[in-house]
Amino acid sequence: MHDVQPIPLPRDHFAEMNRAKMIRESGVPGLDRKRKMNDLKVVMESQLGKQSSMTDRGMFLEHGTDALCFHVTWDDRSRLYGNIQYFRLIYHLADDTIEIARASNTTRDGTVTFPKLLKRSKLPKSGQAFDDSDCYSWKDLAIGQIINVFGRMMLIVKCDRFTRDHYESNGIHLREDMPLEVEDKKAEIKRVVPPYNGFGSEEDSLRSCTGSINPPPLKKDMSSNKKSGIVLRFNASLVVDDDADDSSSMRKFAINFFLEDDTITIHEPPVSCWFVLSISSQFYSILAQN
Repeated sequence: MHDVQPIPLPRDHFAEMNRAKMIRESGVPGLDRKRKMNDLKVVMESQLGKQSSMTDRGMFLEHGTDALCFHVTWDDRSRLYGNIQYFRLIYHLADDTIEIARASNTTRDGTVTFPKLLKRSKLPKSGQAFDDSDCYSWKDLAIGQIINVFGRMMLIVKCDRFTRDHYESNGIHLREDMPLEVEDKKAEIKRVVPPYNGFGSEEDSLRSCTGSINPPPLKKDMSSNKKSGIVLRFNASLVVDDDADDSSSMRKFAINFFLEDDTITIHEPPVSCWFVLSISSQFYSILAQN
C-alpha cells in the first residue's frame, strides 16, 4: 500500500482577520495598531490597574482644553436651491483635531439645523490622509483661507480674541475679520414698455403692461374722521316711460350714502309676490264655495 499524505487544511482568511483584530484590540505591547483605541476600553483597563501610557500627552499637558474658534461660511449657491451656510470651526490644540458645528440659525431661511457637520477628528487636506502631515494644523488656518472639508470649500471669515492672541504669541499676524454676512446680488429686471398696438386708448394699453389686476383706489384715513359710521339713507323708485309695464314702476330701491368716504350703495329690498298671493287666495275661495 502506498502512503497517503494528508491534505493540508485550507487557509481561513476570516479566522486570521479576527485573530489579528483581537491582537490589535487587546493592546499587545509593541504592536502599532495604527488607530485610536476605544475610549471605553481605555477607561475599563485603567480601572483594573493598567498604567496608561504618557505618549502623545505633551500637547494635552501644555494646552489642556484650549481650542481655537473660527467662523467659516460655505457658499453653496452654485447648486440648485443652494444658499450660504454658516459654521463654527473648533481646533483643539491638545490633539490637533477639528470639529465643525452649525452656527445658530438666525436668518430663518427654512433649512433644518443639525448639530455637527464634522465630529472631532483630524481633517485631511485632500479628502484622505496617509500621515499627520496631510492633515490641517493650526498653522494652515487663517482668515481669508479656503479649506477643503471633504469636498466642501469653506472660507474662514472671523475668529475670536483667544485665537488671535494665540497666533500673535507665535509670531503670526492675522488679518482683520471679514464680514460674516455675504451680500446676495439680485438680478436687476428692467421693464420694457412695448409700442402702442392701436387697440383702445394708449393709456389703457399702458395700464395692461403694469399688471393684470387694477389695484383698488386708496382709502382715506378713517381714524380721525368725525363722520365715520354716519350713513344717509334714501328711498327711490324706478323712473319708467308711460308705455312701460306697470310692474317696473312699482319697484322700490334703497340708497345709502356713507359720509366717511363718500361712497354709495344701491339695492332693492326683497318684496313679497302679491300676484301669487292674490291668485292663491282666489283659488282657495273657489274651493270653499264648491
